[in-house]
Amino acid sequence: MRRLAVLVAVMGVGALAVGAVATAGRPTHSVVHFDNVFTIPAAPAGPCAFAIQGHATGTVRTTEFFDSSGNLIRVISAFPTARVTFSANGKSISTVTPSVEHFTLNPEGSATLAITGLSGHLITGGGPPLAADVGRIVFFFSSPTDTEPDLIFQAGQFNDGPFPQLCDVLAP
Repeated sequence: MRRLAVLVAVMGVGALAVGAVATAGRPTHSVVHFDNVFTIPAAPAGPCAFAIQGHATGTVRTTEFFDSSGNLIRVISAFPTARVTFSANGKSISTVTPSVEHFTLNPEGSATLAITGLSGHLITGGGPPLAADVGRIVFFFSSPTDTEPDLIFQAGQFNDGPFPQLCDVLAP
């Protein structure tokens, strides 16, 4: 859920910035390369007894759609080359995350976010994944301030992030 909240916040800020300059009815396209470092805190705020450093890199290709009045109504973001590396205690593990997000804004302020594809998986020693977020998952936001969206559809395998398996892989 933490990743979802960050993605929605980023999309919301980007949507406001682009929406102000968009031409009514015409979609806009953008390609952004990202290289972000973040920290997942140790317990009790985080999932593990130790802090984890994250490094996300890749490209996001975004298309924004507008109605005839110029209001943003839909955003499609594809992450074809996204990769995240988690590190702690002298160990690290990486995962690719080639997913697509479909964000639809409704006139009354509600929104739907559908995430399709591989949002991440943990594979060690060439074996099967220890954890995976893969498939299609759809959330409904009742308003722009809704921080706890309703899960309205799920198909595939979702672990709500790679924890606790990530904690086990990176443990001292």
